[in-house]
Amino acid sequence: MTTSIGSGGSDEARFTLRISKVTSMIIFTRKATVTFTGTYRDLETSYRNVLVYNLLLGWWGIPFGVIWTPIVLAQNRAAFKKLRELAAGKA
Repeated sequence: MTTSIGSGGSDEARFTLRISKVTSMIIFTRKATVTFTGTYRDLETSYRNVLVYNLLLGWWGIPFGVIWTPIVLAQNRAAFKKLRELAAGKA
């Protein structure tokens, strides 16, 4: 799924961030990858929203919620770190 966020007319550089969400409910766990496109600030907000979502809803499935959530958190953090470095290079 790709989501374009922020104002399209802005002169700020636009980036793409691909991160995952984990949703778990006891015996059901779902992992979905989402791609966001927007300014650095927009993507920072999206990253934080997905982080909170994963921390609140990712852990509750056995066994995959407990396994996938820390993996996804690490992968998302690495993706955001790359975005931060890319944005710093364009500033």
